[in-house]
Amino acid sequence: MKIITFNCFLTPWSLDRNKRLPFIFSALLKENPDIIFLQEVFLKKDATYLVEKFNKIGFRESIHSKDLLFLSKYPIISCEQRKLNNWVHFFSLSTVERLLKDVYQIIKVKVNNETITCINLHLLEPYRDTSIYQKTRAGQITEICENVSTEQNKIVMAGDFNFGMHTSPYEIVTEHFNFTDPLNHITASTFSMSNSNIQKSTFVQNLVPKVIGQRIDHIFIRGFDQKKTSGEIVFTDKYVIGGENRNISDHYGLMLDID
Repeated sequence: MKIITFNCFLTPWSLDRNKRLPFIFSALLKENPDIIFLQEVFLKKDATYLVEKFNKIGFRESIHSKDLLFLSKYPIISCEQRKLNNWVHFFSLSTVERLLKDVYQIIKVKVNNETITCINLHLLEPYRDTSIYQKTRAGQITEICENVSTEQNKIVMAGDFNFGMHTSPYEIVTEHFNFTDPLNHITASTFSMSNSNIQKSTFVQNLVPKVIGQRIDHIFIRGFDQKKTSGEIVFTDKYVIGGENRNISDHYGLMLDID
């Protein structure tokens, strides 16, 4: 079972979104995954574009919730969209996020007669690596993990967590809720500054300096103790898009293969 998680940076304010969409599809197709966790697919038309493209190559199942898009070759047997309740106070930098991406997905798929619970999420942006924003991310991931704490199925939890390794939210996942990070040997950053929108944004560069050097995207698993796993960072190649040489998003993707 090959899994990919990827923050596509298909925000409504990304002016080159339509130019990057075909490159995003081609990059995902090249990896030949079985399950895809996507974040920042805000607009219905962008989600429809990807769903229709993947439907033609065997992805018969898909769920779109706010900015989250889940695609699967395996049949979906149930799906939930749950609201995140842990947020910074309304008059803060997180206000827009609270309106646009306040949910996470819990989706159960049938893989070889076995049910696997998949969680697709996108936590609070890394406006600060410490203080109230990091505490909020810790609260959000605690809330999610508590909601599946009694789950008996194998679990795959993937997405843009916006916290790095060796942080308190990461330890909550791996130590308190006993998830495994099978890619913990990969410490390279999954945040790309080559996208022109990011390079030109002083706002972003001032707010997230620490994140640039961290792996803030993760795939956590639970219940796969006897399974061999392998994986890597993907989508690091640059392409000529709109006359500029850059990556297809402001994030790289993560791939995990579970035997």
